Amino acid sequence: MSSEKYDIYIRKNRERILKRYESGDFPRQTHTKIELLMKNELIRRGYKEGIDFIHQFKFRNKFMCDFVFPKQRVVVECDGDFWHANPAKYAGKPLKQAQKNTVRMDKAKSAYIKKVDGGSWTLLRFWGSDINKNVELCVDKVEAKLTS
Repeated sequence: MSSEKYDIYIRKNRERILKRYESGDFPRQTHTKIELLMKNELIRRGYKEGIDFIHQFKFRNKFMCDFVFPKQRVVVECDGDFWHANPAKYAGKPLKQAQKNTVRMDKAKSAYIKKVDGGSWTLLRFWGSDINKNVELCVDKVEAKLTS
């Protein structure tokens, strides 16, 4: 397949998937590659799922969060570059409706988490490209917050 045909295939496939998300026919993805990278690095460093952190936690019955460290009141989100419209890649570009919806939900989630319980919770967000490039550095930042 030529490069041009491949690019067309990718674009059409992405559009088809977006339409399914927008119509509600496609379930929210959990345990994404970037979440699993983060989770595996946390476990490699000795953190225990279900004891130290919870993966896929429903925060106050309002939002699903990728990781929560309840004792330290830290929430960690792993945001895919496409779906969450990483500004480093999408600044100035028109966003798909699904991306706009996700960005709006991200803002609402961030505001809620920072406000709840008198601002005692901390939210850390990591872009998928950063996790893929250097998951160790991302977890270093999580650990710095957990121990501060």
